Amino acid sequence: MKNSLSTRDVCYRTDTGLLTGLEFPWKKIVIQAERIKILGDATALEGDYVLYWMQAARRSEYNHALEYAIEQANTQGIPVVVVFCLVCDFPEANARHYSFMLEGLKETQDSLALRGIQMVVLQEPPELGVPRIAKQASLVVVDGGYLRIQRRWRKNVATRTHDVYWNAALQEMVETGKMHDYMRMYWGKKIIEWSKSAQSAFKIALYLNNKYELDGRDPNGFAGIAWCFGKHDRPWAERPIFGLVRYMNAKGLKRKFNIDVYVQKIQDLGRTQAEHEGSDIV
Repeated sequence: MKNSLSTRDVCYRTDTGLLTGLEFPWKKIVIQAERIKILGDATALEGDYVLYWMQAARRSEYNHALEYAIEQANTQGIPVVVVFCLVCDFPEANARHYSFMLEGLKETQDSLALRGIQMVVLQEPPELGVPRIAKQASLVVVDGGYLRIQRRWRKNVATRTHDVYWNAALQEMVETGKMHDYMRMYWGKKIIEWSKSAQSAFKIALYLNNKYELDGRDPNGFAGIAWCFGKHDRPWAERPIFGLVRYMNAKGLKRKFNIDVYVQKIQDLGRTQAEHEGSDIV
């Protein structure tokens, strides 16, 4: 059930009504500040639309996340696009569950169309589908699903990059509380490469390490992060961004480390975790 994404002819509901001028009985929802949680960089970028990633709240009415996305889109003067990722192997789901859900999604899609909002249903995992569509978005809004698998999806999407090796390293840290030492060095070096400054990179690396690693907030954890920034290492040939700090890239990983086996191992770990925890509420 794949739909192609197109923003042509997509309009959005303004504060005073639809662009068509039709009247519908939707009331403006007041969104309390405590309902909003920042999962990543909350700065709105230039984009073609605001993306609402629909998870648990599969409805067009009384949906705070949807209304927040509309509010943000109105502020920027761009459309809203809604995406739902259909996972065919959701833990413990059967044909009856999928049939009921698909009927509801069709009703939601039709209802959103009346508000001038395009809804796209993708048959792929959110970790793949959402980042792909989000490339054209100025902002991504997601509702707060409470299943463990939904929390994991949000966490993975919020921290996913174009680098599959870095993604695997972070996933290992989130899933297990530890990371292969060689991968932690690569992980830290990439944060340096992608950050605006060394100070910003250090804060990001330290925050993630303290939050997820078993050695978080421990002297060993601080030393491990500092090691990525050149602590206890010799000066290397000077280069942009890194200065005299040791540089690492994917080619180095492939020379010294069976990186493809590592990535597959971490992906298998994630699937196993999802199978065990997917239907849990807490």
